[in-house]
Amino acid sequence: RPWQWEKIKDNTGFILQYHSDDDPFIPVAEARHVALHLGSEYHELPGQSHFFSFDSVQPMLHELKKKLC
Repeated sequence: RPWQWEKIKDNTGFILQYHSDDDPFIPVAEARHVALHLGSEYHELPGQSHFFSFDSVQPMLHELKKKLC
């Protein structure tokens, strides 16, 4: 079924989106497509795979904390 972009945006105060250039599951083109339609704050990071390690998510947690505080 199609994405419901407006409903997604209406249910958020902000959207932080992170993607790695070498994600083995989600193609970069798909992440960019989502970012374009959501108007998200998109960050594309090199060599982080699918963000499996705790260290790889630290920058994301820091940004999220800033947005929430």
